[in-house]
Amino acid sequence: MLKKYLLSVILLVSFFSSKATLVKGLVFGEKGEILPFTSISVKDQNINIISNERGEFSFQIMPGEYFLLFMHVGYKTKTFPISITDQDTSLQIRLELNSYFLSEVKVRPGGEDPAFEIIRNAIRARKKHHNAISSFSCNSYIKGLVRTGNYPATFMGQKIDFEDGDTSKKKIIFLSETIADFYFKKPNYTKVNVTSTKVSGQTNGFGLSTPSLISFYENTVKLPSIFNPRGFLSPIADAAFTFYNYQYLGAFEDDGVWVNKIKVWPKRKWEPLFTGYIQIIEDSWNIHSLDLTLSKDSQLEIANHLSIKQQMAKKNSFWMLDNQSIYLDASLFGFEVSGYFTSLFSDYRINIDFGKDIFNDVIIKYDSLSNKRTEQFWNDLRPLPLLMEEKADYLKKDSLEIKKRDPVYIDSLDRIQNRISFFGLIFNGETLIKRKKSETIQLDPLLESISYNTVEGWSLQISGLYNKQMRGSKSYSFTPVLRYGINNGHFNAFVNSRYQYGRKHINSFGISIGKKVFQFNNANPVSRLMNTFSTQLEGKNYLKIYEAQFFDFDFSNDLGKGIDLEMGFSFQNRIPLHNLSQINLWSGQDNLKNITANYPTEISSDNMKANIASVWNLKLKYRPRSRYIEFPDQIIRSNGNAPTFTFNYIQGIPKLFNSESSFAKWNFSIAQELNFKFAGELKYLIETGGFFSNKSVFIPDYNHFAGNLTRKAMPYVQSFQVAPFYALSSQDRWFNSIFFEYSFNGMLTNKIPVLRRLNLRLITGSNMIFMPQKNYAEFFIGMDNIFKLFRVDYVWGIKSKIQPINGIKIGIKGFTRLFTEY
Repeated sequence: MLKKYLLSVILLVSFFSSKATLVKGLVFGEKGEILPFTSISVKDQNINIISNERGEFSFQIMPGEYFLLFMHVGYKTKTFPISITDQDTSLQIRLELNSYFLSEVKVRPGGEDPAFEIIRNAIRARKKHHNAISSFSCNSYIKGLVRTGNYPATFMGQKIDFEDGDTSKKKIIFLSETIADFYFKKPNYTKVNVTSTKVSGQTNGFGLSTPSLISFYENTVKLPSIFNPRGFLSPIADAAFTFYNYQYLGAFEDDGVWVNKIKVWPKRKWEPLFTGYIQIIEDSWNIHSLDLTLSKDSQLEIANHLSIKQQMAKKNSFWMLDNQSIYLDASLFGFEVSGYFTSLFSDYRINIDFGKDIFNDVIIKYDSLSNKRTEQFWNDLRPLPLLMEEKADYLKKDSLEIKKRDPVYIDSLDRIQNRISFFGLIFNGETLIKRKKSETIQLDPLLESISYNTVEGWSLQISGLYNKQMRGSKSYSFTPVLRYGINNGHFNAFVNSRYQYGRKHINSFGISIGKKVFQFNNANPVSRLMNTFSTQLEGKNYLKIYEAQFFDFDFSNDLGKGIDLEMGFSFQNRIPLHNLSQINLWSGQDNLKNITANYPTEISSDNMKANIASVWNLKLKYRPRSRYIEFPDQIIRSNGNAPTFTFNYIQGIPKLFNSESSFAKWNFSIAQELNFKFAGELKYLIETGGFFSNKSVFIPDYNHFAGNLTRKAMPYVQSFQVAPFYALSSQDRWFNSIFFEYSFNGMLTNKIPVLRRLNLRLITGSNMIFMPQKNYAEFFIGMDNIFKLFRVDYVWGIKSKIQPINGIKIGIKGFTRLFTEY
């Protein structure tokens, strides 16, 4: 018994006295070139690492005899025997370029290049390889780094300050690492469990969390839509021969298989196609590795160049993605950035039954300690060593983050950021921050505060949003609004307030009270700014308003499973308003003939009488197959491509607070965005509804459908662009409407020289409505993505009982707040 005890003690002491040895080294090529992101594994050991940007690698392993395997795209796979002692080991690994053999294949004059038959075989085998794996799981390491090359001192009147204490033009502005478990099951179920994540300078940040396993076995290679919503055609897609040229460069042997190297390049410029090399395994026709690039000639957006390198490795008889690196560089508005995003995949389990517990409506889940791991934890598990500048960036920004908590520093930072700029004051408003109190104040731009209409004359509306962020997802805000009609002398004041809460799902309720100027369509279809110009320059007073003492209450609740509930109550004591007796126009008094009365003349011959309305509403939204991202203290919804179903019921309650309204109306809608990849993108909204009863309905309670007579486009796929503002308003028993637009996403414009260089996108569609007494339809064709900011459409309506004003509409993407209405 004593002998067994002593033996156990000896073994235990021996185990704990054993120490893992550090192995580090450098990977370079034949000419001494550094080989970044080389895949390195230890045979028969669960160790998979990757070299860093400068070809450096390091890992720890117990003493013993091992074989190291080095793989890099374009180089021979190298097996390196190593004997590990208790002393740290330093290596320099030289990889040889693949030697390509051409003796077996000769291209006769006028004959077909051998690459075509190899690609033909790869295309035939594409679906088999794509479908061979019904499920898998793996561990992933993701690292992203972005550097600046140059950037302007100011942008839109605001000083550029990355708040890192570094004024140099070339520096790291983003550095993130993530370790996560990835699960996949056909047809498209995925789950990411993030165990560790780290963002330089953001202790509570969550970094890059979703492994990007880009598959070239799919016809269309999926990249984020900002690079091109059409996607990019794989060199082994079914239709690849229509788009690509191929050249056979030879074959080489790798780990017992022959690999063919094929050069690929587009047959035509301005198509979403790759240029580079793809290597195909003989007989099985799997992808072995690839090195492919996109450029502006490929209709690449945002970035100037984007390169993808992939290296496959054999895992249980399947060729799986071992590592992937994406490099990009971009320049826009004087900003120059470059960076890379590299991923390493290991510990594959293939075609296994995960049961019912893995896949649910949560697609990304963060461990409660995911962003709280120690530096020692990362040093032990990080599969590639940090560069000196990366270590310095972590150290500097982590120290700066601590400094940022100092009250003196916070006050100085607030003073700098809260400086008033001309652009903000006039065009975009100002945002003032008080970090110590987690408070934000937003002020309206001057161009939005001053406006003109035929009722108030010149009016001044001053408002500011105050927001207080509390612990977790809790926050409250209120927006006081003061408005004074300079010519009619009316003063109105009201306040909007909102409280947001919820540990997991976000819920909120809001209260508004006061006296306010309302548009007859309370959705505010007419911008005050646009009405000012249309009235003063043309005498067309599109804005139709009334005053009301009011009280609103609304409540919204995310019930989970893609269901949202909204409820509300509104009280209005409405007072009609009339045009001023004296109206002065910039364009001269001749345009006074265009002035119309201050009510919707399209549907009424007289102004609304004073009335009181008490109205409540119930809205339910449902998006099937909704997916969520679960943070340690919050769940947020991730937008998918499933349709959104919305049911809305609104009822006027007679006699409640002396209400004179008595009606009940409803509507049901389906909205969706469908991306057909190379074929373009479709957006649609289908809606039906009407009044169950309409015993007493005042104009503000009609069913209103936004029209538009200004040059600025109204929100797309929900508005009529050339119908008079109130021409379609009704209290009919039923209506049916459909809005749709189809974007070719460059599918046709890439054939036209000038348009393809600008990456313009042709758009077409129609808006239609059908009611018992009137129908209306309009059609449009336009161009989007003009200077990345504008869209221009020509719209024409089908004349019936409604007189459309055909013409050009200009859409402006939201880089200012000028068209925001309260």
